[in-house]
Amino acid sequence: MARREPACERCRLSKLACDHQKPVCQRCQAGGDECIYRSAPFKRRRTDTPASTLIARQEYSSPFADTAARSSMPENHYPNPGFLGSLSSTALFSQVSPETHNGISTSRINDVSDPVEQECLPHNALATNGAMKMDNFFKQYSIQNLHLIVSFWRAKGVNLAAAEPFTDDCVESFVKSILGPRPLDATSLLRNSRSPLKVDMATTLDVYKSYFTGINVRWETLGIFVAAIISATTEIDFFPPLYTTNDEKHHFRRLALDLFDTVTEICLSLDCLHDLQLVLKYENFIAHSYVDGDQSYSSWQRLGDVISSTLALGYHEDIQPYHKIPDFLIRMRRSAFLRIYAADKNVAIFLGRPPRLSRRFCQFSIPLVVQRHWGVYNIGSKSDETVSCSRMSVYAYWSGLCASLKEEVLELFSQKHISADTTQPCDLLTRAETFWQELPDTFKLEGSLKYCKGSPFQRDSLLGMRLTYLHVLFLVRLVAQERMDEPDHDMTIIACKIFSLVVEAVICRDYLVNSGTGFLWKVVHYGLPASAILLLSLLQHQRSSTPFPVPKTQILRDLSILVVEIQGGALSNSKEPNFDLLSKAARTIEGFLDQEERVNKIDVGSTDLGNAEDFSLFGAAVDSDVWDFGMRFWDQLADHPSLVQPQGSTFQ
Repeated sequence: MARREPACERCRLSKLACDHQKPVCQRCQAGGDECIYRSAPFKRRRTDTPASTLIARQEYSSPFADTAARSSMPENHYPNPGFLGSLSSTALFSQVSPETHNGISTSRINDVSDPVEQECLPHNALATNGAMKMDNFFKQYSIQNLHLIVSFWRAKGVNLAAAEPFTDDCVESFVKSILGPRPLDATSLLRNSRSPLKVDMATTLDVYKSYFTGINVRWETLGIFVAAIISATTEIDFFPPLYTTNDEKHHFRRLALDLFDTVTEICLSLDCLHDLQLVLKYENFIAHSYVDGDQSYSSWQRLGDVISSTLALGYHEDIQPYHKIPDFLIRMRRSAFLRIYAADKNVAIFLGRPPRLSRRFCQFSIPLVVQRHWGVYNIGSKSDETVSCSRMSVYAYWSGLCASLKEEVLELFSQKHISADTTQPCDLLTRAETFWQELPDTFKLEGSLKYCKGSPFQRDSLLGMRLTYLHVLFLVRLVAQERMDEPDHDMTIIACKIFSLVVEAVICRDYLVNSGTGFLWKVVHYGLPASAILLLSLLQHQRSSTPFPVPKTQILRDLSILVVEIQGGALSNSKEPNFDLLSKAARTIEGFLDQEERVNKIDVGSTDLGNAEDFSLFGAAVDSDVWDFGMRFWDQLADHPSLVQPQGSTFQ
């Protein structure tokens, strides 16, 4: 009896003859379609009542069924340990193993992406929950409209930071899977997520992407798609197919973030940590900073999770000598590490907390790695295409380089009392200026932002790199101050440069797009601390007859612009996470500007602007935490003796 040959899915559904060739039949090859053969083609399928195109019927079972499924799920008694350092118990015992004599160390897990292989895929309660949320999200917002907002966002030249090489492929693959003839279910996503990402020296980027795109879409693919959706909402304030008001936009982002969190939890529950999951966790941290704010605990916690994953993967060590991996993966891992390392320092400074990822435990020199990277751009011609494609990577390297200096500043500040003869601040300033000089001219912003040529993405990249450099100088000057409430001339000049650049960016924001850090982050992380120093300097100058180091009219104009933009709702609204901080800063600055007009009419020599004891108490309060430019600082600044309204005054 002749053996029956199964037809591919396309020919079977179209009821057309199939030549049964594998891997691709002639009909699919001619039409450029995917050619898929069923694993059990001649088994009769049980007919289920259709509940959803995304979720199998069993996944709508009751919570009790889910509990039973979890209890029957086989436990993994030997979880994936990830990277094990040279002081670990495993490394010590490996010294007596036979592999040691062959020059092979077992202290490093070469393939942390290999999960424990199982014959059957157990029911995953998290995947069930994720499938239900995915189904609900795509029912409320059509996949076509979600694809449209991401396409519009990408057309502006914006991309995800860590997932930059994969964004387009993940988006297109997932959308095609949803709209394709073959229903997408949670089980197939889970099965694909368990598949390892095996690489060797011959692996190309396209081959690597094929592990999680095309017919191999997995939960990580959905996560990157949702990350792109959330990032798109930061650049697109009005998109009628999805939202038209701030309330609708806020609700949309919350649902997307909830789905993103569930997807991330599903991937982590599989205990097969790898590069793609690290990218996913970083983008999840960024999404929380967009939706919950930079001061939220959820954002802080997820940054800690990203750092933990970085160490578990061993990326704090020199990657190249130990791993036989392709160059694109080496660059991607180093870029990811530097990006995470920089985020740790910036968030620690912004919140006034200690950093959690120390360079002292990194086995490679960050400046050396970055300076080698600059060599690519300093040799030969730089085409616009090459520079444009590499700008996000360059920004990551530059941020990591400056973050290494910021960590030294934090260590210097932890000494509490810095001796007058110390040379550390001067050394840090010299090195920062040297790093800036070594930066290729293509990535430098020397003059005004409005005269900068290039795309909005390129302008924002230049702005970010310039602000990062000036921020290092700002921090070094700040830690070297004897009294924070009495900034010296150099401190005032640096603060003026930063604040003027931020205000110019506020004015030109329609010509900028996110190149690595959000626009609002630039305002709160760079602009507000600089404006605080300028206010302190101006208040100090009211009691002094010495010339002011920078034009006061320029500072007062920039302060007025910032207040108008904040209070007018152009920078933030009541639904935005950083609204309270910006509003408090704007009210304090506005109070100073109102008082400035009154103070200018006072004869300083004959009028008492405040009790000396009051100024002393204010200085002690401000000096208690040199890094705090948050809500507490602006409350304290509002109580400055020069800003306290005199009794009987009708001034408002």
